[in-house]
Amino acid sequence: MALFSEDGEAIDEPILNKGSVKIRHLTMVSRRSQRPTVGKDDDLKRLRMLGIEAPHCEPSDLRDVLSKLSCVRVLRIPSQKMNVVPSGSIGKLAHLRYVDFSGCRRLKELPESICDLFYLQTLNISGCWELKKLPKGMGKLVNLRHLYNWNSPGQLSKGMDKLSSLQTLSMLNVGKSRLDINHELLGLGDLQNLNSLQGEFWLHDIKGGMVEVEEAEKAALHSKTGISSLRLEFANENDCSVCSDDEGVMNRMIHRLKVLEALKPHKDLERLEIRRYRGQRFASWIISCRDWLSNVKQLKLWNCEPSLLPPLGTLPSLVDLGIWLMRGVRSVGEEFLGIEESHLASSSSHPAFVALFPKLKTLTFRYLFEWETWANPKHDNNVQAMPSLSKLVIDHCGKLKSLPRFFAVAPIKELQIIGCPLIQGSIRDGCEEQYNWVSNIPSVEIK
Repeated sequence: MALFSEDGEAIDEPILNKGSVKIRHLTMVSRRSQRPTVGKDDDLKRLRMLGIEAPHCEPSDLRDVLSKLSCVRVLRIPSQKMNVVPSGSIGKLAHLRYVDFSGCRRLKELPESICDLFYLQTLNISGCWELKKLPKGMGKLVNLRHLYNWNSPGQLSKGMDKLSSLQTLSMLNVGKSRLDINHELLGLGDLQNLNSLQGEFWLHDIKGGMVEVEEAEKAALHSKTGISSLRLEFANENDCSVCSDDEGVMNRMIHRLKVLEALKPHKDLERLEIRRYRGQRFASWIISCRDWLSNVKQLKLWNCEPSLLPPLGTLPSLVDLGIWLMRGVRSVGEEFLGIEESHLASSSSHPAFVALFPKLKTLTFRYLFEWETWANPKHDNNVQAMPSLSKLVIDHCGKLKSLPRFFAVAPIKELQIIGCPLIQGSIRDGCEEQYNWVSNIPSVEIK
C-alpha cells in the first residue's frame, strides 16, 4: 500500500501513525491485491480529501476506512471490485461535497443514506455498468449541481425533477420510465424544470409512441440554453415485432417524427448526434438546419432510417461531419450540399456563386452499404464546396461508383478509402482523369 499527500509526495504509514503529521489530502494506492488500511482513528479524522485507488477494495474495507472519517469533503473510490457502498458509514459523512464512484463496474446500488448528504454538490457514477437505479430520496439533495453518469444505466428517481439547480446530468435513460406504473422513475417530461442543465447531455432509449410525443413536448429542450452537446439515441425497436400490419408500422414512424420534432434544441447548440432514428424523414428543424443549427460545429448521424440527407452544406459553423450506417441512402446530390436552384440561378446568364460547407474540415461516411451515386452539382462552376476540408474518409460504401469533381480543388491532407472496390479500382488503374488530384494528397490510404 502506497500513501500520497496532496502534493503527490509519498508518505510512509509509520510516519502517518505518529500523529504529528497533519495530512489534509490523502490518496491510498494499491497496485496488487493489498487492502486499504490505516491504523489509528486520528490518522484520518482531519482529512478533507481521501482517494482510494485499490482495485480489490471490498465493502468491508471501505466500511473500516469511512468509520474513521469525520471532516472529509471529497471522497474518490474508483474500485472495480466493490459492488455495494456501506450504508451507515457514508450517510454520516455530513460534510461531503464531492463523491466519485466512477469506474466501479460491479456496483449494483447506492444506499438510501447517501441522500442525507445535504451539502453534496457532485456525484460521479460514470462507468458503473451494473447500477440499476438511484435511491428514491435523490430529490433531497438540493445542493447537488453535477451528476456524472455516462455509461451508467441506472434509472433516475422521480424526485430529481425538483433539483432545479442541477447543472450537469450526463445522460437520462427514458426507456423504462413509460412502464413505471408507480411513478418512481424520472421520465422525459420531468426535464421541464431542469433548465440549468449545461454541457453534454445524452437522451438514451427514446421510444416512438404517443406517450413519448407528449413527454418530449414537456421536456422543452429548446429552453435549456446551457446544453452545448446533445445526443438523441432512439430505442433499438423492431417494428415488425411490435406492429401486426403496415398501418401500425407507419403510425410508429409518424410518432417518431413527432418525437424528434418535439426534441428540438436551442439555436446555440455546438454538437449534435442522432442515433437509431427510424422515421421516414428528418424533423423540420434538421431539414431547415441553416436556421436552427447555425452554431453546430460537430454533427453525427448514426444508423438513421431516412433515405435523403438534410441540406447540411448550409451550416456555416460545421467543422466535423460523420454519417454512419444509413442503409436507406442510395444517392447523394445537391440536396446534401444545400444548393437551391432559385439561389444559384437567379438569372440564366448570371448564376449566383455560393460556398457550401465553408468550415468543414473532416467528413466521414462509414457503412452506407446501398449508396451508389454521389452526383456533381449542376452549376459546379458556381459552387465552392468544402473549401476547408482536410480529411475525407469513405469506409465500406461498397456500391459507390465515383466521387464528385469538387474534391479536386479541396485542400485535402488525408484521404482514406476503405472497402470501396469501384472507386479503388478507378484510382489505382489511373484510368479516370478525375482522380488525378489524389496523387497530390500527402496521406492516402486505399484498401
